[in-house]
Amino acid sequence: MRPRVIYLDHNNLGFDGDAIARQSRPKKKMFVGRLFASLSPVSSLDERFFLARTPDRAWWVLWRGGYPEYEIPDHPVARVRTTGLMPVDAAITLVRKVWKQERDLYYLSRPDEIIGEGLLRKYQLERILDQVWPPESKGAIPVAEQRRATCECDYPGSGTTCRTCAAPTLFVRWVPFGDIAKRRIYRAIYHVEPNGPHRNLTDVLLQQLRTGCVPCRGSGIVGAPPEAPGNCPHCAGNGGGWWCAEEEVDAARAGLAQVYPDALDPSPPKLGGWLSCERTVL
Repeated sequence: MRPRVIYLDHNNLGFDGDAIARQSRPKKKMFVGRLFASLSPVSSLDERFFLARTPDRAWWVLWRGGYPEYEIPDHPVARVRTTGLMPVDAAITLVRKVWKQERDLYYLSRPDEIIGEGLLRKYQLERILDQVWPPESKGAIPVAEQRRATCECDYPGSGTTCRTCAAPTLFVRWVPFGDIAKRRIYRAIYHVEPNGPHRNLTDVLLQQLRTGCVPCRGSGIVGAPPEAPGNCPHCAGNGGGWWCAEEEVDAARAGLAQVYPDALDPSPPKLGGWLSCERTVL
């Protein structure tokens, strides 16, 4: 029987996480592992996990390392009963649960590098990473089904049928889902950071050099359920293309860099596959 893991997210921290944290913080925590993810040239994620038992020895608790320089303490993120679980088994179970939950809830991307071994060795952490983020999904971006209601109900819901009258909704297209996906697409197309004082100038210099793709309606994604979403063959998933020579695009980026030297992304992501995540009725 698979052990039941309780994820201590923001919705139940007041009930579970704070209660554990209010108890004397564990005097002894076992270091599980450390990973690094580069989110952008100016943003990164330093992921450190620790494992400890509650004072009554009834629960294994996974703690995420905090940031003392920002006065952010270590905090508990998941727990599981100690019955029948050795520390290594508990660490594997808890880390996998936390990553799966945060991948689905917050679109957590796969860490880039394992930089510290502890209770879990490098091969064990890599195995968990491959279970949560299969190798074929590296670089994938979450998308949602844009659907159109066929009824006149005020609240049709977000499924394949209206939740009020059960009338079917019609699939319109796939659309990138969430701000993280949209920022990544922007970086992949323009090779520029999406946020900052340079954004208006970027739009003036680069957006006018692009034209939208007609077959995919500018989304870069084709296919209709039950087919999985895929890259548009006409624009290679970019949602459009440059109508001018590549030299003109490079010149526009160079002009932007003269005004805002930090605006360019030195390692822009590539658009890979697409991950279907939910439906949205518009």
